[in-house]
Amino acid sequence: MRSTLHALALFLATASLAPAYAATAAPAGMAPFEGKWSYADQKKFGHFADIAVEAGAGAEAAGHWSDGTRVAGSSGDLRGRLDGKKLYVRFCTDEAERGSTQCPAFDPDESAYLVRAGDKLVWYRKFGEGKTSEYKKYLELHRDERR
Repeated sequence: MRSTLHALALFLATASLAPAYAATAAPAGMAPFEGKWSYADQKKFGHFADIAVEAGAGAEAAGHWSDGTRVAGSSGDLRGRLDGKKLYVRFCTDEAERGSTQCPAFDPDESAYLVRAGDKLVWYRKFGEGKTSEYKKYLELHRDERR
C-alpha cells in the first residue's frame, strides 16, 4: 500500500509540473530549421541561394528567401507549416514575375518543403500539377554563420 501511495504521489507531482514546462518550451520541432542557410556554386554564372527561417506560433514559420545567379534571380518571403520532420513552404516574390505570386500575397499551395539532413537543410521543390505533382531534391544549404 505504501509503495502504491508513493507512486501515485510521484505521478501527481510530475503531472502537475508538465504544463509549466510545456508553456515555456520553444517549439522543439521548429528549432532545427531556424536561422540563416546558404548555398553557393561558383561555376560559370554561379548559383546562390539563401533561406532565413523564424519560428512562429505553434507549427508555423516565416522567413525570407533568395535564389539566383550572378545574372538574374528572385527573392521574397516565405511562410511555412511544420508537418513531422518537413517544413512545407509557400513563397512570394519581391518583384512581379511570370508564374510567381508577388508579396504580400503567397502561393496558394505549398510549392516546396525543407528537411534537415545532418548539418544541412535540404530544399525540395514541387514539380507538376495536381495528383501528378512530385517533390524533387533541389539544393543542400549549409548554416550561414555570417552576421
